[in-house]
This record gives sequence, structure tokens and C-alpha cells, in this order.
Amino acid sequence: MRTIKTYKYKLRNLSSRQKNQLNNWIGSCRFVYNHALDTAQFVYQTSKKGMSIYDLQFLLPTWKREFDWIKDVPSQSLQDVIERMGKAYQPFKN
Repeated sequence: MRTIKTYKYKLRNLSSRQKNQLNNWIGSCRFVYNHALDTAQFVYQTSKKGMSIYDLQFLLPTWKREFDWIKDVPSQSLQDVIERMGKAYQPFKN
């Protein structure tokens, strides 16, 4: 059995600008998660074919052009959000 370690950090002494930027990033990640889930569900309902995590990640540049404010978030964070959504959604597709 593999042991997984987790760490929890508390961010202190953030400026109001830093707090605002983190809140914007979290909101953008939440939007991408929900948008990816909606897209995957729509494709499954219309074509009965699932979308892979990589298919959804491939759509990120298009979404960044469509929703300009997503560009502020590092791309690795958005890719990870889609990966986590895909893993959570996987059992429901089968």
C-alpha cells in the first residue's frame, strides 16, 4: 500500500493585490472545471461518446481566446483542474 503525504500551508501577510489575484485565479479554475464538465456532458449526451482529459485540455487555448480573463491563470493549473475533473467524472460515464 502506498502512503501519500499531504502538506498544508497557510498564506500570511498577503497584500490586497495578492489576495485579489488568488481569488481571481480560484474563480477562473472553478469556471474551467464547470465548463469542462458541461462540455463533457454535452458531448456525451449528444454523441454517446466520452471526451478524454486530453481532448478537454486541447480546448483550453480556444477557451482562453473566448474568455480573455482565463489567460491570467498559469496553464499548468488549468490543465490540472481539467485532469481532476476528468478523474472525478470518469465513474459516471461508464
